[in-house]
Amino acid sequence: MGFRTWATRLFRLSGPLERCPACGDDADTHELRTLARERFAAGRSGIEHRIAEGDFRGAAALDDRSAMGDLLIHQLLRCGPRVSVITVEDPLMMEARVRAHRVLEGAAATAAWSAAPAPLF
Repeated sequence: MGFRTWATRLFRLSGPLERCPACGDDADTHELRTLARERFAAGRSGIEHRIAEGDFRGAAALDDRSAMGDLLIHQLLRCGPRVSVITVEDPLMMEARVRAHRVLEGAAATAAWSAAPAPLF
């Protein structure tokens, strides 16, 4: 297994999302990008608010790469022309779970996908 394959598998969604919300196929066969990370919030977070408003660039601008401990991770899963926005609760020392997901189509899907930085590998 090459480094690129290993690194991609390291950052894949595991456990909380096994199937694509848009098509029902295996999520590992789809392209994944991280839109933003932040410290866990019990209520609606700032990034979740931006995503709900369709401000994906604003959500990406709030990415906190230094956040540690209990996290909310907002990821995009590409399924052909559709993009699923998935928010995962990732508590320290506990199993991660999907907090919310939303399937986007058309211009909203394009805007969300272009707002997330492409992986470095």
